[in-house]
Amino acid sequence: MTDERNDTSAGGIIKRFLSFDDMIGSSLIKFIYYAGLVGVALYTLVLLFAAVRVLDYSPSMFLVGLLSAAFCLIAGTVMWRFTCELWILLFRIFERLGEIRDRLPPR
Repeated sequence: MTDERNDTSAGGIIKRFLSFDDMIGSSLIKFIYYAGLVGVALYTLVLLFAAVRVLDYSPSMFLVGLLSAAFCLIAGTVMWRFTCELWILLFRIFERLGEIRDRLPPR
């Protein structure tokens, strides 16, 4: 007899998905993290493009634009990582509480 958690057939995967026994939130958060990194990178590119466009009018504003793009890239990446780690932590706490519940003697 096979363990339901290790069943990789299409029917087993669908059964696990529909039973809500396994949380898919951690995997989903990891996907959202990478999508968010793409968003941060695109926003940084927009800031760099705006800085280049303003170069003809004010070289000092170009420098401000470059610094703000660098700051947004670094701060945005760190904050996005922190936010996603908090969400993953919440899902892991839920899983640990389930393990603790399973080890408790029945009432």
